[in-house]
Amino acid sequence: AHEVAEAEHDYRKAKAIAWMEAPPGTVPVRESWVDSETADKRRRLDVAEGMRVASLEAVRSRRQQLSAVQSLLAAYKADADFHRTRPD
Repeated sequence: AHEVAEAEHDYRKAKAIAWMEAPPGTVPVRESWVDSETADKRRRLDVAEGMRVASLEAVRSRRQQLSAVQSLLAAYKADADFHRTRPD
């Protein structure tokens, strides 16, 4: 989260500065110039956000795996309890 916040701060700051330094022209031309000047900062932000999402998905996956193991263990325990206490 910290890397995403830093990357977003850097990108927004660079974009604001680029808008102040943009050459005169139409809005689309100036937007294109600003985008080209801040492309590296934007890429850094996109990568940081992608890594954050990937990390969250990895945690979710591990939780699902842990839940599956817990379910199997509960089933084995129930089976063992049944066999231990069943009437003959």
